[in-house]
Amino acid sequence: MDISLLDPVMWIAAFGGGLFGAAIGALPAFIFTGIMVIAGEMLFVASENDVVTGMIAFGPFFAPNVSFGGGVAAAAFAAKKGMIDAGKDILTAPTKAGAQADFWPVLVVGGVFGVIGWAIHAFLAEIGTPTDTIAVGVWVSALIVRAVLSPGKTGIMGKHDPSVASSRLGLPADRSIAWLPFFSRAESLILVGASVGVLSGLASIVTGSAVIGFGIAAFSLIFLETKGPMPVTHHIALPASLAALAVFGGGMPILGAVIVGGIFGVLGALLGELHARLFHNWGDTHIDSPAFAIFILTTVVLLVL
Repeated sequence: MDISLLDPVMWIAAFGGGLFGAAIGALPAFIFTGIMVIAGEMLFVASENDVVTGMIAFGPFFAPNVSFGGGVAAAAFAAKKGMIDAGKDILTAPTKAGAQADFWPVLVVGGVFGVIGWAIHAFLAEIGTPTDTIAVGVWVSALIVRAVLSPGKTGIMGKHDPSVASSRLGLPADRSIAWLPFFSRAESLILVGASVGVLSGLASIVTGSAVIGFGIAAFSLIFLETKGPMPVTHHIALPASLAALAVFGGGMPILGAVIVGGIFGVLGALLGELHARLFHNWGDTHIDSPAFAIFILTTVVLLVL
């Protein structure tokens, strides 16, 4: 079945996907994206059937611009209404406040932002924008959330507090305001970025799947959700895979292609942290650093490599 991104069916489904993301929480919804990518790419490698990846993982059910974006918006709105403590909290389902009689608008907000995220992606994809249009949808949707639903009206880039850190790019000694305090030091970012980049690039070359590393990285966040601190790496894995496949397809030997994957993995890790320090750390809603790194580096791969 071939359904256009602009088909009304997809818009209706996107509302449902955003609402579902609001119900279960943004990060749990994204973990489901990872599960479905893994399942879909196993099917693709076995049979060249990409319907699960295309229509479920990256369709209106679990596409991050829909379900994750809906969860981000719902958390911000619930915090604005005083129903939950933090608008940045993407681990906790907003339905923790579901017993309240006036909770249902939180779910509707999730559905509306599911449609917004889908609309951004659909229009950019239809006109052939050379980037990851789903990642753009995640990022721009979150900017809109910050602009209209910020509980503390912190503004798009947040309010820098010089008493906490001397510059917007800085962090206090305890790194308490960092996006990922346990994964914010340059040496860790470089080491993990290179390692995951190499692994993801190699996995994509041997399987032919551009997103298998992304799926594994996204699913690994189940441990962040349930066990606590661990690296976030999907913005490392995806650009690494795309870059490795691009240069390998252009005739570069596999050793060189895997090294290119490692380089792009490092770039993804550092770009994600830079974005967090500019947009995420000083605000009170979630603006997705991985989405930013993914669409910037995907654009580089498509236009340069």
